[in-house]
Amino acid sequence: MRFVKLIPSLLGWIITPPWLNPSLVFCTIPLTPMITPDTDQASALKDLEVKLEILIEQYTRVKNENHTLKTKQEALVREKAKLLEKTNLARTRVEAMITRLKAMEHGS
Repeated sequence: MRFVKLIPSLLGWIITPPWLNPSLVFCTIPLTPMITPDTDQASALKDLEVKLEILIEQYTRVKNENHTLKTKQEALVREKAKLLEKTNLARTRVEAMITRLKAMEHGS
């Protein structure tokens, strides 16, 4: 697990812990111009590697969040079904009581 979050900015990469608001910057890695084509390609490859790592982390986070939300939704659907069943049972009982009260009223 990574202990920092890399956020691209105009000045470079911002490094913050994942739980911290990105506006509270801990450290910035400056972007520097490259001198030779080999180092330019190596740098581009490294940048691509970092971006891919960030995307993988975001994907994993969203996937886990999606799984959690689906689990919560399933639990809520089950709870709703139980509550509807209880509501219908209560309605039936109340209607039966009303019917008995009306019968008692007409019988007296």
